[in-house]
Amino acid sequence: MASKTYYAVQFDYNLWANQEIAEALKRQESAISNRQKAILGHILGAEQLWLDRLQASSSGIMVWPEVTINGFLESVRRLNLAYLSLLDEIDAEEFSRPVAYVNSEGIPWANRVEEILIHVLLHSSYHRGQLALLIRDEGGTPVLTDFIHAVRTGLIDDIG
Repeated sequence: MASKTYYAVQFDYNLWANQEIAEALKRQESAISNRQKAILGHILGAEQLWLDRLQASSSGIMVWPEVTINGFLESVRRLNLAYLSLLDEIDAEEFSRPVAYVNSEGIPWANRVEEILIHVLLHSSYHRGQLALLIRDEGGTPVLTDFIHAVRTGLIDDIG
């Protein structure tokens, strides 16, 4: 099981990378495409949905919400603070606590807190990769959002 510090660094990286990709979309010469907007919204919607599940609450956000780049940036900053707050509030044993939920297809599931945290981080990374490809397709140069780059350059704290 990873430590609270490990997850805190990962969520700080996630915020940094989300901000980088959104700023890259702002800078691309062509207007942001509907597909790019949809993926950006999905990153946001999924991060909020999983936070809601972890907190046994509901924000009412859709999994594919419509979002502006500025709205995305504001929301991912808020979500990062919420995930960091969640990490502060739980103890180490709670990482293995099962969280019951119903998925978007109406099927009941349960996953451990740590599995959900890992999923949130990897899910966002996957979709940032899609956005990088779409930026290249539009003739732009994707930004470098690699974790190791962020650590090497001091953009985020290292895990140690």
